[in-house]
Amino acid sequence: MLRCMQALAELFLEDCPGITQLAIEEEEENIQSYSISVPVHSSSGGPGDRLLTSSDQNGLLCLPLNLMSSLKKISIRELPHQVFRRKNEGLSRFTCLEKLTVWGCPRLLSSLVDKHGNDEQRNGRWLLPKSLEELEIRGDSPAMMQPCFPGNLTCLRKLQVWFSPSLRSLQLRNCTTLEELVIGNCGSVAAPESLQFLGSLKYLKVFRSPGVIPCLENLSRQGYALFPGLERLVVDGPSVFTMSVCKQLTSLQYLQLENWEFVTRLTEEQERGLQLLKSLQELEFRDCSYDLKYLPVALHCLPSLKRLKISGCLGISRLPEQGLPLSLQQLDISNCSKVFNDQCKSLETGKLKVNIVGNTQTA
Repeated sequence: MLRCMQALAELFLEDCPGITQLAIEEEEENIQSYSISVPVHSSSGGPGDRLLTSSDQNGLLCLPLNLMSSLKKISIRELPHQVFRRKNEGLSRFTCLEKLTVWGCPRLLSSLVDKHGNDEQRNGRWLLPKSLEELEIRGDSPAMMQPCFPGNLTCLRKLQVWFSPSLRSLQLRNCTTLEELVIGNCGSVAAPESLQFLGSLKYLKVFRSPGVIPCLENLSRQGYALFPGLERLVVDGPSVFTMSVCKQLTSLQYLQLENWEFVTRLTEEQERGLQLLKSLQELEFRDCSYDLKYLPVALHCLPSLKRLKISGCLGISRLPEQGLPLSLQQLDISNCSKVFNDQCKSLETGKLKVNIVGNTQTA
């Protein structure tokens, strides 16, 4: 039972229908306890049934106070009806928590996030421990989320938000130490006043979240400096290739372009934006199927490009007429047309290594 544990480093709750409420046990409370058996993983044992202390027969799981200073990882998954009974401090009382994962728990997130109507400074505030380094959210969430930390002190490095169609505003002004940000399948999200605060960001992935890249362009046109240290970028469309955005990506070394739809080639403006990525060393086109038919004409203008990867792009039949950059050292082709594979193979020299995998018969 949790109450008998003097310390616990990890807590994993998944698909526990017997738990509908989560709370922190107060020292002054004299709770008549009983035990319920639910599937749970912890660092003190493997998966299986464990006896957890609950305070009543309403599915309330109380976490003892002594665990507040020992838990480093909490993962809560597939508990759609669970809520958190809290005081103002919320999860910030877990003073040693380093990683928090919440999957498929919309009511839990809603109970943790403040709602203050039209008060933009307070609406969506989610008080988290200043010790937190990684936060991953999968599943629907409140319309606004604004991670906050006691004393505005934070060491949050990684944030992932996936599959949240209701999320409209993700305010990150307090996440100044963030190094990795992933926003995926959040069709309504935008962050009009926060991305400019992420000066430490090194990795950004945006997938099926069309409001994010236009936000970058708007901020750039307003004169904000964006991501001076960004090294790796993964996006699912060419909208990132604007002059205003690309001129700020002065440290970008890796760019992955995946799952393009209804785009056959870059526009002239997008070609000019691509040419501004002077520090780019690795470029990858992935899973563009038959939609993408032409590689960028300006590929030869990338002076630092060392590796080019093209995977699952069956619509491409030839290389650009002006060729590839002289700096290129490795060309990796997989699951593309045979015509394209043969052309790429003919380029192999002592300086340029060509790898071909999945030689299809599609012309």
